[in-house]
Amino acid sequence: MAVTGAGERLFAAFRPAQGVNASFQLELGPDFDATLSRLDASRRMKKFRATARKFDAAGAWRWGEAANQVEALDLFFRQKAARFRAMGLPDVFAKTETKEFFRRLASTPKRGDDYALRLFTLEIGGNPARTVAIAGLSRHGHRVTCQFGSIDDEVLPGSSPGDFLFHLLIESLSGGGISIFDFGVGDQPYKRAWCNVETALYDFMLPLNAKGVAMANAHEAIGHAKRWIKERPKVYGAIQSARARFRA
Repeated sequence: MAVTGAGERLFAAFRPAQGVNASFQLELGPDFDATLSRLDASRRMKKFRATARKFDAAGAWRWGEAANQVEALDLFFRQKAARFRAMGLPDVFAKTETKEFFRRLASTPKRGDDYALRLFTLEIGGNPARTVAIAGLSRHGHRVTCQFGSIDDEVLPGSSPGDFLFHLLIESLSGGGISIFDFGVGDQPYKRAWCNVETALYDFMLPLNAKGVAMANAHEAIGHAKRWIKERPKVYGAIQSARARFRA
């Protein structure tokens, strides 16, 4: 569709401002070795083997697509709620309608290789086994997107079960017709450690008067400050800890 002169002037009036958060992706290779070659492969494998030894000592471990998707989703809600409380943050999944929306997605049948939402779990021990990590994935064509994840680190604190599950998922998807594993929007250290592509996202504003220009300037300045903080893990971690103590 052709854009008229007036339309061109309207689009030109919009002010793009880089968003606070980028999205992060990992390009998958024809096999797992090729995928790891895009990262620090030796560090990745060293961390994976160290965690596997911890899980073996705890009574073995197993992972895979959850047999009961809705039960796994409800466990995710509980794990995430506990995590939010510990961090002093509001639970974004708390509303009944939000939970029902994800339950409908998890119950939606696959269409060929594509699926709206599938939950994968990592369990350790037995009698009973303990689910220590959950990842919710969507697939469309050659792209798999991680929609959310949660962990229970009470069993083996500091073992990074979520990172371990991502390793297993990415290994299983490499060479399987998937070219992109998308970690989605949000700047987190584990995403930067796994991804070789960072996609900047932009907000577009259209100031209509002097007050609008001032608000747009303020929005850009705040966004720049937040990005500066999130790109520095030590600063970001200190602020998160301080916020959690304040809320507590």
